[in-house]
Amino acid sequence: IQLVNMPENNGYICEFHQTPAVRKNVAFRVALNPGETVTAWLMTPQNPERAVKIPVKNGVVTVPELTDACMVLIQCKGGK
Repeated sequence: IQLVNMPENNGYICEFHQTPAVRKNVAFRVALNPGETVTAWLMTPQNPERAVKIPVKNGVVTVPELTDACMVLIQCKGGK
């Protein structure tokens, strides 16, 4: 998921925008095939050097707290 929580009414991400409101427990449902597992990581401007593993339960990826825009990296394995 490329960019989450972008400023409202934005045409270009390189322009100055007011920081969006903090969001908590932002959830994304991943459509899984039988036997497939999901792992997810979060990348934010506050922690640009590395991706942080985030919770996944029953195919739902949850970002606990989002203070800015982010990228969510999702890896699916297995399945048929």
